[in-house]
Amino acid sequence: GILLTVGCVGVAGVSATSGPEATKAKVQAIADSGAAPLAKFAVSWPLAYHFCGACRHAVWDLKGYGFTNAMMLQSSYAVMGASLAIAFLATSASLPADKKE
Repeated sequence: GILLTVGCVGVAGVSATSGPEATKAKVQAIADSGAAPLAKFAVSWPLAYHFCGACRHAVWDLKGYGFTNAMMLQSSYAVMGASLAIAFLATSASLPADKKE
């Protein structure tokens, strides 16, 4: 969540001080660099984690299921695993294909 906030504030700061063209150029520079996979994962993982956590809370609210200590621990591991898998898949899917020459 902190990395996502820092990224959003950074993009907003560049946009506010330099305009939209500079923001587009900065984002494109990051996308073209070696840091692109890390940057994409830093955006996708907090979103996936909070989505999976919200799904867990919906089950708790709607079904009243999973309120033992053991079940909460298991569902915490499930949320972490599912969010990491979703983020990894989203990051992998968004990377450009290797160009064969």
